[in-house]
Amino acid sequence: MAVNTNIGGNINLMDLNSVRRMTGGQALAEMLKLAGVGPIFGMGGFQLLPFYEACRTLGLRHLLINDERCGAFAADAYAKVTNRPGCVDATLGPGATNLITGLVESLNAGAPLIAITGDAHRGHARKNMTQEARQVEALRQGTHSR
Repeated sequence: MAVNTNIGGNINLMDLNSVRRMTGGQALAEMLKLAGVGPIFGMGGFQLLPFYEACRTLGLRHLLINDERCGAFAADAYAKVTNRPGCVDATLGPGATNLITGLVESLNAGAPLIAITGDAHRGHARKNMTQEARQVEALRQGTHSR
């Protein structure tokens, strides 16, 4: 079944309903692109490689920073200047916890900010195999409005 659109073409409804397989990184990158997110500031690790590859493929701009705290403050500044969500990424554990000060600043100022962190593979979690930390609990303080 095809439906005529008023912009010069037909859309096949079967194509709209088909399932498309993608990684979590691809899904996340596509959502950011659809939302019109500007540059992503970050210093990630191997856990985020599928996300970085998807960003590259989709043409999203990623700016490598030398410290996660700098990335959080850069994303905060971007949000304040453009009135668009700032975006920062970090690797798991210490990388994620380094975001807290910038996240709290953004939260207190009412600046929209998206923070993406890597995490340990479920099979390795809680076995002290990587630099993991209880980052969800630590980050919760800087991510919820009061």
